[in-house]
Amino acid sequence: MLEQQYKKYVIFILCGFSAIYALSAAWVLTGYFSPQNDTLWINHLYQNKEAYAKSIQCPKIVIVSGSSGLYGISAEQIERHFNIPAVNLATHAGLRDYYYYRARESLRPGDLVILAPEYAQYFIDSAMSDVKADYILNYDRPYFQDLPIAEKFQIFKTYAHPWKIVRDGCLFFMKQKKGSFNALFNARKLNKNGDIIGGFGVKKYAIEPISLLPGRFEPGIYGMRKLSEFIKWCKARDVRVLVTWPGTLPMINTSRNEPYSRFTDPLMAFLSHSGVGILGRPKDFFMPESYMFDTIYHLNPEGIHFRTSKIIDFLEKNQVFQAWRQHVAGKKGPVPLNSLRGEADVIDNGTMEFGENDKVSGWRAVTGDKSHPDGIAAWDDNEAYGGRYSLKLINTSGGQVRWAGEKVSLPAGILKIYAGGWSKAQNIEATATYCINIKTFFEDGSFRWNTQGLFFSKGSHDWEQVQTVIDFDKAVVAVQPFLILYSSRSGTAWFDDVFIRLR
Repeated sequence: MLEQQYKKYVIFILCGFSAIYALSAAWVLTGYFSPQNDTLWINHLYQNKEAYAKSIQCPKIVIVSGSSGLYGISAEQIERHFNIPAVNLATHAGLRDYYYYRARESLRPGDLVILAPEYAQYFIDSAMSDVKADYILNYDRPYFQDLPIAEKFQIFKTYAHPWKIVRDGCLFFMKQKKGSFNALFNARKLNKNGDIIGGFGVKKYAIEPISLLPGRFEPGIYGMRKLSEFIKWCKARDVRVLVTWPGTLPMINTSRNEPYSRFTDPLMAFLSHSGVGILGRPKDFFMPESYMFDTIYHLNPEGIHFRTSKIIDFLEKNQVFQAWRQHVAGKKGPVPLNSLRGEADVIDNGTMEFGENDKVSGWRAVTGDKSHPDGIAAWDDNEAYGGRYSLKLINTSGGQVRWAGEKVSLPAGILKIYAGGWSKAQNIEATATYCINIKTFFEDGSFRWNTQGLFFSKGSHDWEQVQTVIDFDKAVVAVQPFLILYSSRSGTAWFDDVFIRLR
C-alpha cells in the first residue's frame, strides 16, 4: 500500500513538472503573437533609425548604445557640427549584446562608431534577458534559430513563466484595443537622425547615484567578450570605434580603498589595448541632478545637449577621429581652408596616445647632456587626463627639461591660432618656468616664442587646463609645440591633450 502511494506521489510530481514545462513552451510560442510594450517600442526605433542609416551612401557616424544613448546623445547636433551624417542607433540596454549584433546591419566600411554602453553592460554575465528574448522571438527569428542550444534554454529560465501568459497577454490586447501603442509612439517622437525629441513631459524622479559594486574588472565575463567581438568585427571591416561614457550623477566610491576607478582604470587600459579610442573619462560625464530625467542613465533635453557638447569637444581633440575625418573629407576632395579654421587640431599626436616600443609619436625628449642629464622625460601610462598616456617631465638637477613636438606646416593666410592643453604638477617651485611654449614661423623666415596665457600653476595640483588665442600681424606658415619645465630645484609635471587649432 505504501509503495503504491509512493508511486502515485512520484507520478504526480513528474506530471506537475511536465505541465509546467509544457506551459512554458506554450508561453514561448505565444511570444510570437504578443510582444511586450518595450519590444514594440524597440522595433519601432529600429525601423526608423535603420531606414536613415541605410539611406546614407557615404561614411557616417553611428551611435551604438542602449537607452543611455537614446536619452543622452544628439546625433543631429553632431551631424550639424561636423557636417558629417550621424545616426543615433541607440535603443534599449535590455537587449544586452544584441544591440552590438544589430548595429552590423547599418555599418559599412569607412564608418565610425561612437560606442556608449551603460556601465551595467560591462558586468553582464549571461546571454539572455526578458527584453532580448521577447524581441528576438517576435522580430528576429533567424537570430533565435542560430543561437546555441544553451542560450535557447536560457529563454525558458528568464522569459518562460506560465503566469505571464495570462497577465501579459491580457495587457497586450487591452492596450492594443485602446490604441495606446500609437499614443506611445506619438509621444516619443524621433527626428530623422534617430534622436528622441518628444515624450519628456515633466516626469522627474529621485535618482540614486551609481555604485560600481562589486567593482572588479573581469575581461572574461560575457558582456566583455561580446564587446570585444564587436570591436574585432568593426576592425575587420574598416569601421573605426571610439568609446565614451554614459551621463550619470557622480558615482559612489564603494569605500575609501575601493574607488570606482579600480574598475574604470583597468577598463580604459583594456579598451586602449584593443585599439579603441576613448572620449574622456567617466568623471567628464558626471551630470548635475538638474540634467537627469527618469532613470540613472536618462538625461532631459538640457542634459542631452550638454553631454553631446562634451562628446564633440573630445572628438575635436581625438587623433583617431581627426584622422578619420580627414580621410572622409579626402574622398570628396581637399578640405577647404575655412572648414579647418577653428576646428582642426594641427599638432601631431597632441593626445599622446600613439607610439610603439616605448617611443611616443610626434614628440622628442630634450633632457640635457647625456653624461649630465637635467632630468627625465617619459611616455607615461600611469597618469593621463584623457585616454591612457601623457608626457612626463622630471627635473632632477635644476636644469632645463622639455618635450619638443613636430614642426607642422600650415595653410596660407593664418593670422590667428587657438592653443592650450592640460597638465598635472607635483612639487614645482614658485620660480620655475612651467608652461606650453608655441614656436611660430613666419613667411619672412623669422620666428616667435609664444607663452602668454600658457603658464600652469606651480606647486602640486591635479589636472589643470590653460588656453589662449594668439594674434599675429603677419602670416604664420608653421608651428611647433614645446612642453617646458625649467627649474632650479626638482619637480614633476605631466602634460596631456595639447592642441593648436586654426582660427
